[in-house]
Amino acid sequence: MKKLFSAVLAAVMMLCLCVPAFAAGSKTITTEVGGNVTLPDGTTASLEANVLEQQPTAAEVQEIKAEVFSKLTASELAPLADAMEKAGIETLSELPMTDAFDLTLSNGETVPMGTDVTVTMNISTVPAIVVHQMQDGSYEAFVVSKSPATLTFNGTSPVYVFAAPAGTGTATGTGTATGTGNAAAAGTGTAAGTAAAGTGSATPTAPKTGDMTMLYAGVVIMLASAAAVVVYKKKA
Repeated sequence: MKKLFSAVLAAVMMLCLCVPAFAAGSKTITTEVGGNVTLPDGTTASLEANVLEQQPTAAEVQEIKAEVFSKLTASELAPLADAMEKAGIETLSELPMTDAFDLTLSNGETVPMGTDVTVTMNISTVPAIVVHQMQDGSYEAFVVSKSPATLTFNGTSPVYVFAAPAGTGTATGTGTATGTGNAAAAGTGTAAGTAAAGTGSATPTAPKTGDMTMLYAGVVIMLASAAAVVVYKKKA
């Protein structure tokens, strides 16, 4: 009986360890990207938005805000004012991160810094601030008032999107890229909206709740089975 109980307990522990892994892999990207890059050999590869291997922590998100948002001018931030007011957001530090992904090529490679990469982004909630973390750790930021928008990045690497949940995208105009760090000069570009404001959920879709429920249900069933075995053995 002890061996059986130990085996069941070990299985339960393994299942519990798998739960966080399933949760981490279920992060949903709400931004659609498009565009092609010509490779040195003359072939082309499309741009893709992939789930980050490690999502930024709350502290890291605040560091991004502190370093990047302070570089934006009042005129650049004007499209966000109405959306922030409607959402009850008083300062930029309160602006939530609504999406995060790794911008890469379809062949799995990245484009090095110093190479302009034109990407079309269909952002679920606008107006928004799009922050591109370049490969040297510095940032370039774009204020996007329309979706889809065409932006020019310095290479390919992680992208973060910040927007007010109540944003409606009614503001007009184009955003200007503001580079920071060593690549400030090379990291400039213009965000140009090419279509009417996009629509969609204000916040990214939550992790797959159904999948999580099934996992936890499995844990409960296994524990109950183990308890039943013990009771049966005692009665026997």
